[in-house]
Amino acid sequence: CIPFLSRFFTTDLSVIGKVRGAIPGLMTFFSVGGLMCVGEGMLLGQKDLKFLGRMYGAYFFIVPSIMLRLKKRSLLGIQDVGIGDMWGLFSIYQCVRVAIWHIRLRLLQRRIAKDTAGLSAESR
Repeated sequence: CIPFLSRFFTTDLSVIGKVRGAIPGLMTFFSVGGLMCVGEGMLLGQKDLKFLGRMYGAYFFIVPSIMLRLKKRSLLGIQDVGIGDMWGLFSIYQCVRVAIWHIRLRLLQRRIAKDTAGLSAESR
């Protein structure tokens, strides 16, 4: 869809090529976006705010440091960095968040199941 629509915004083939390079990263980023929102919403619903706060605090420093490292590599001529690379990096970040959220949810679910099993055994 994006390559088709890009001709309405530009006829420059280099711009169209750069946009095409970003499509895989964009597709990955947006395809896991719903899972990320569900995971974060469930963590908020379970009031796991301390965990979320720690994770976002870590992301606040980790993501910019990786981006700045990528920028430095580009400026030094070590790596050719384009919009596709940036979206690819954001996609990795999104997938890592999804994995962390859902691992945490699984751990919380196991803890709840264990507590529930203990309570039902005590009530007998």
